[in-house]
Amino acid sequence: MAFQYLLLGHLLGDFLFQTDTIAAHKVTEPRWNLIHVALVTLCTLFFAIPLGSTVMLLVLANGIFHYVIDWLKPRLSKKYKISELSAFLMDQGIHVLLLFVISLFAKQAGAPLLFIPETWQALLVVVFVASFGAVLNQFIINKVSERQKLPFFLKDEKVWGMLVRLAILVSLFLCWMLSPFFLLLLFPIGVSSWRLFVRKWAVFMTPRHLMIKLMLDYCMAFLGICLSILLFPAL
Repeated sequence: MAFQYLLLGHLLGDFLFQTDTIAAHKVTEPRWNLIHVALVTLCTLFFAIPLGSTVMLLVLANGIFHYVIDWLKPRLSKKYKISELSAFLMDQGIHVLLLFVISLFAKQAGAPLLFIPETWQALLVVVFVASFGAVLNQFIINKVSERQKLPFFLKDEKVWGMLVRLAILVSLFLCWMLSPFFLLLLFPIGVSSWRLFVRKWAVFMTPRHLMIKLMLDYCMAFLGICLSILLFPAL
């Protein structure tokens, strides 16, 4: 439970609350990297409150490591010719590993403030699918399609992708809990994405690009269901 809380804080700060401006400038400007690390540390620290003072101190120390890691990542990637996707996965792997080590020092695993643990576990799944999925999927799309000269996220792309993944997640969850007929909800999701493509995205996106995007959204939502099963085995 302690690791889940710390991981949720990390996902909130490193993805949900990281604006495009922070993401664009933290690599080159120490001030923006400091703002980014402060957000991540504060979010993680909030969830470390019920875990004891030792964990809270380690979370603060982890902020220093986070700053150094994020500052070194683009420079080492360029020096050793590491792809953006590989660098992103290694970067997140290090962050998560450090959080796991910190969680081992937890004295207790009570829920933050007045909320029950299941609330935060459900939020962990949602943030993982919506926000973390947005960045991971985009790195994969950039890797397999000709988008290197385009902005990381194009107009409406990030928000629409988050909504699509959450809609798929809800459909799969209802299918798992209630009836397979809820899989029919996936059809209008695909149709609405195609209509948006025809109306707005066709000028900078190919149908192949759209299919890859939707496939990744389905995969990320499925991973969210797998995470739900791990967090809620009694369901």
